Amino acid sequence: MKFGEKLTGLRKSRGMSQEELASQISVSRQAVSRWESGDTMPDAANIVQLGRLFEVTTDYLLYDEYGEEAGKEVQASEMRQPADCTAGKRKEKNTGRLWVAVSAALSGIGALGLLVIWVLSTMIQSGFSSAASDGINVWYTNDPPYSFSGFVQMYRLNALVGIFCFCLIAGILLTVWKLISVRLSAGRGDQDGEEAR
Repeated sequence: MKFGEKLTGLRKSRGMSQEELASQISVSRQAVSRWESGDTMPDAANIVQLGRLFEVTTDYLLYDEYGEEAGKEVQASEMRQPADCTAGKRKEKNTGRLWVAVSAALSGIGALGLLVIWVLSTMIQSGFSSAASDGINVWYTNDPPYSFSGFVQMYRLNALVGIFCFCLIAGILLTVWKLISVRLSAGRGDQDGEEAR
C-alpha cells in the first residue's frame, strides 16, 4: 500500500476531513490533498506528527511493504518513551532549581543576618569593661566602644550569630555539592554518548 493510500485510510478511519487533518499538523489542505494523491511526500517533521497523530510507526507510513497490522502494532512504551524522557528531564531540572533556590536562600539569610549585626555593631556603642585576674593582680580592660564581638556579647547574640554562620556555610556547601554533582552527571552523559557510538 502506498503512502497516500495509507494516509487516506487512516484519516477516514478517524472520521477526519483533509482540512481537519491539515489544521492539526499545521499545513494547508492542499498539502494533505497532494500527499494523499501521491504527488508529493511530507517532510520528516510532518511524517513524525502523522505517526503520533494516528498512533502508527513512521516505518508503516513510509514503507510500502508494511501491512495494515504491522503499523498498528506499536508498543505503548515506544510511543510514550519520548514523553517519559522529557518528563524525567523536566523533573531533574526542577529538582536542580529547587536545590539552587534552597542554597541561595540559606546563603542569603546567613550573609544578610551577619551583615545586619555587623552594621548595628558599628552604630551602637557596646564597649564594656571586663576584669581578668591572675590571683594577685586584677586587670580591667575595655573593649573598643564599637566592636562586633563586644556588641554580640553585650546583647547576647551568640546563638543568632551561630545560626547565621550555619546558614551561610550550609548554603555554600549545598551550592558546591550541586555543582560537583552536575559536572559528574554531565561527564557520565558524555561517556554514555561515546559508548553508544
